[in-house]
Amino acid sequence: MTHTLKLHRHVEKQLRRLPASQQERVIETMRALQAEPYPHGCEHLQDALYRVRTGEHRIVYAVVEDDVIVVVCRSRRRAEKSYQHLEKLLDQALQEIVS
Repeated sequence: MTHTLKLHRHVEKQLRRLPASQQERVIETMRALQAEPYPHGCEHLQDALYRVRTGEHRIVYAVVEDDVIVVVCRSRRRAEKSYQHLEKLLDQALQEIVS
């Protein structure tokens, strides 16, 4: 079953700032989440939030099985800051589904 992939508007801005080679790799990983939202190496963070690594970047995303949607909430270089405010990220993901 293929999931619908949605990007939070902040993720789109973050992607535009990446160098082209890194941008392609991150986008490819995001697209792969449509077919397999729980790939090998993904880590469950909290509630419906998961994290997958792509080189030095971490993609934080929410999976909503009822609506068959994957919402990418954040894409950042690896750092402790990447995992701050997880509750807020989940709320943002759920709002993206509604809008």
